[in-house]
Amino acid sequence: DSQDFYELEAVAKNNPKSFLDKIWPWFMKVMSHHIYDNDYSRRSSVYRDKFCFHIGAYPGKLIEAFIVSIVELAQNDTVDFMQFLNENCQSDYLIIHKLLFYGLEKVADEGPETVLEYLLSDSRRLCMGSGSSEHHSKTKKLIAAVCPHLSSKSSQQLEDAILNVNYAQPWEGCDAEYRAAVLRWNRQHRLQLLLAFPEECLSKRAKQLRQEESRAFPWEIKRNEQPSVGIAQDVGVRMTKEEMSCAKDELIISLFNKISD
Repeated sequence: DSQDFYELEAVAKNNPKSFLDKIWPWFMKVMSHHIYDNDYSRRSSVYRDKFCFHIGAYPGKLIEAFIVSIVELAQNDTVDFMQFLNENCQSDYLIIHKLLFYGLEKVADEGPETVLEYLLSDSRRLCMGSGSSEHHSKTKKLIAAVCPHLSSKSSQQLEDAILNVNYAQPWEGCDAEYRAAVLRWNRQHRLQLLLAFPEECLSKRAKQLRQEESRAFPWEIKRNEQPSVGIAQDVGVRMTKEEMSCAKDELIISLFNKISD
């Protein structure tokens, strides 16, 4: 039944601020105790990932409720959303930024400079994707949303940041072949980000570079045309309101381990 899991989405939609005020602190506490940290996170341009909370095709009811509440807040109460953004934008957790992206996309037309500042404040935000093998779709979506509302100067700032971002990093002691591969991967990543720009928002220099790199990596154009996987609805773990109120953190965490990635 889609109304199971104590109608979280309905509560989140009708009272987004109250929902976040009450549930978000618990969520952050759980995150801090169960974060999956590894050498890859520290050596690359990505945020720390989490083993039991994911945003993918089937994120689970709690994550869907967070998305609904953040989108509602961004659309209907910009002041409260900005406060929520400021309180969480320095998080080192990947999932927090993926959630923030949903709200930022909604304020891109009225607050483009806010979105630009967010993107430029940390290069990892230029490497946000929907999974471990895809590392730019969310950034591209936000770029596409904000670019038409940026001034020429601001667009140039975003271009400059993209042309200098390095998603992949060479390992210490790696051979010349691997270093060459890293350079190639970073060129491909930058091309994908440039492909998110509407044609009229690119500078002459960036247009020329995009054309040159498109010829060098034609498969990236085909990849760019493939649709991203969205969020499927009505997927979650059943649990009643009474069970939730009595459950310990360990039990709730065990339920999220059953949610499809």
